[in-house]
Amino acid sequence: MNLLISTLANLEDIASKDLKNVVKKNLSVIHPSLLLIEKATLTDLYNIAYYSRSINKVVILLKHFTFSSLDDILKEISKINFQPYLKEKFSVSCKRKGNHSFNSQPIIQSTVKIISNKYNIPADYKNPNSIIDINILDNKCFISIDFIGIELSKRYYKVKTSHLDINSSLAFCLIKIAGFNKKKLLLDPFCGNSSIVIEAALSSKNIPNLYNRSNLKIPSKIIASLNKKIDKSKSKVRIFGLDPKYINIKNCRINAKVAQISEAIDFQNYDLEWIDTKFKKKSIDLIVTNPPIITKRNEKDTISMYKQLFYQASYVLKKNGVIVLITTTPELLLEIINEYNFKIDEKRKILIGNLEYTILKCNQKKS
Repeated sequence: MNLLISTLANLEDIASKDLKNVVKKNLSVIHPSLLLIEKATLTDLYNIAYYSRSINKVVILLKHFTFSSLDDILKEISKINFQPYLKEKFSVSCKRKGNHSFNSQPIIQSTVKIISNKYNIPADYKNPNSIIDINILDNKCFISIDFIGIELSKRYYKVKTSHLDINSSLAFCLIKIAGFNKKKLLLDPFCGNSSIVIEAALSSKNIPNLYNRSNLKIPSKIIASLNKKIDKSKSKVRIFGLDPKYINIKNCRINAKVAQISEAIDFQNYDLEWIDTKFKKKSIDLIVTNPPIITKRNEKDTISMYKQLFYQASYVLKKNGVIVLITTTPELLLEIINEYNFKIDEKRKILIGNLEYTILKCNQKKS
């Protein structure tokens, strides 16, 4: 079987490295945000779903093709043999990106009708055994079967969140762009609702993405095998989450407790300008953060905060230390980065919904 894996566009390389730690298979990028694993097994699918942290979904790819009209899509769907993948109940989901003369609803309705008539199986959206997944990207269509039924980028520990929080899969990718591993000391000075530091802690402990999730459609033997890899030792804290707002720290501690990694993160309500009193000079390997968004109302204060961040970073970061930031206003950061003797080592654009983010990886200039 072939597995289709969706991730964030422009982060396919990070997802590929993440997946190769889970299954030893070759991957290829077949479309922006889509990876393909050929000659995979059902065990590979379960392993990827349970363990990987950088993806949105993993499904069994049945067919992919280009199309010109809605009729083209429905004709191709009618040719597919779904029977080996259908049990008692099924549902249909459709995601569409691009400009089309149709929306998702007629595709879902027509697909349900085709399958119900062909196999005499009813659709059930409350508790389906399998989900027919239709992914339309511009003039390309991917038809798959989803046996997992979970959006893998949505984490169970997100009890407390906000509209400023970032996708957890994206948070994981940020720490990997920074080069995080359990030997490195990581600081998030604007930890918000804790996505970055929790993803770092879970990664350092080898805790699977779906660990402790209930009602998983994954065999218990596979879960038990993967859980053996978890690092249960009480290692020294090397992950620090700071935030100037106490409510954020309170929420972080709740999320970390749900994720069962409270002991792995040091959360503190701390103002940015006092970082150099908390950490020794040249003691931090990585700063990874989602800083406050600049608006017309807070522009002056936020720019001042950005300057304070780089001022503090120039003191606490090791010589080969790295800062990774995600921002919607990169142009306002570029002058500040240069002013404090940093340089851009890597730059990526990420689109989430209608919002474009820029990821900046910065190093200190060599004197």
